[in-house]
Amino acid sequence: MNNLERASNPELSAHEFRELLNVEDVEVYEALDLNESASERYMAYLATQPEIEYFPSEEDYDSETLQKANAGDHLAQFLMAIKCQEQDNLAGASEWSRKSAENGNIIASFNYGLTLSVTSEQLPWFYKAAFKGIAEAQREVGKIFYDQGDLVTAEKWFGLAIRRDNVVALNDMGVLHWQKNDSTLAERYWRTAAELGDESAIANLAMASSPILFDDDLDSNWSDNYYAPSPGSYQPPPVEIVESTKRTGFEIL
Repeated sequence: MNNLERASNPELSAHEFRELLNVEDVEVYEALDLNESASERYMAYLATQPEIEYFPSEEDYDSETLQKANAGDHLAQFLMAIKCQEQDNLAGASEWSRKSAENGNIIASFNYGLTLSVTSEQLPWFYKAAFKGIAEAQREVGKIFYDQGDLVTAEKWFGLAIRRDNVVALNDMGVLHWQKNDSTLAERYWRTAAELGDESAIANLAMASSPILFDDDLDSNWSDNYYAPSPGSYQPPPVEIVESTKRTGFEIL
């Protein structure tokens, strides 16, 4: 039995589920995500484990922060990135984010990816967060594959983000299906996103009903759903995003 077949087994134990998550294969990951019985069992297991902290708290702002960061504390390193950003030291902020990411902080990994301009360099860092259940990273991975013309893989990643309540990915999925000449499904995704307040989806619905529409008119709006703010702005996201990810994501650190 291969990994994809195993991932579809509803009787997976928590240990087996975690083992397959570590494979970091999008098809296996998607199968696990859709395997409701095994997924619920694994999430119940996670609920019995100590909660993983990825964001530094204000209590960490003390004279020992740099010492902790140099000793490899990923929260302190994340905090150093914030401090550097506040001082307009973008190079320092990027470097500390990279160190925090290398020490297992998946939010720092996503943030560091945002500071990079080359897709091939971004992707490994986005993967680190995406395979841990961060919807915004999953959406960014989907965008990269969409831009490369790989709509099949892009659809998988957008779907993963949508199942984690990422509203903007709904608009992205609509754009993807429009490119596949499936206007009915595209408008269905846009309508759902529009009902949730996504302005790009509202615009796309309006343009789809126009007698003259070029694909270039579609509003993909790739830049407004970062887990952290724009590149270099290392601030924690709203609490509701954290709760959404905690509830539906797979954390395996």
